[in-house]
Amino acid sequence: MDALSLMYNTRGKTYSKQERWPDAEVAFRKCVEITRKVDDKSYIFMKRLVNLAEVQEKRNRLQACLQTANQAHALSASIIKAVPHVFIIMECLQCMCRVYKMLGKQDQFIESLKEMEMECFRLKNVYTELENQIKQEQIVKFIEDVKKMWMEVRNEKLQ
Repeated sequence: MDALSLMYNTRGKTYSKQERWPDAEVAFRKCVEITRKVDDKSYIFMKRLVNLAEVQEKRNRLQACLQTANQAHALSASIIKAVPHVFIIMECLQCMCRVYKMLGKQDQFIESLKEMEMECFRLKNVYTELENQIKQEQIVKFIEDVKKMWMEVRNEKLQ
């Protein structure tokens, strides 16, 4: 089952690089279905859900994207416990923010943005403790992106 799941995941990545979004979505969906049977609480499963959500976003299937991203986001607490240093939660939240913004769902966008901010600081603490300067620099870029989004929110409220 793992090998079959991996095959569909690789296929999905290949189709994504070729911007063959419908094919990528089918491949990632099959990958997710198989992985769900094998291990539905792991980092790998969350990553595969986020891959699917991002392809759904590219296809402008925004409601499906949010459903998938919310499934992935529900795994955040267990992922933090198992592998606290990964960026998958940030990737998930970024996807959710983009979609909420496209849909004009301001409250959900702001809530996701707050979560992104908290995730940035959590990751910053993790990588400070690990003394990983390269990853700390990546986090600083994430924090700058979040600040820019907050400025956009403030500017929209002023208009």
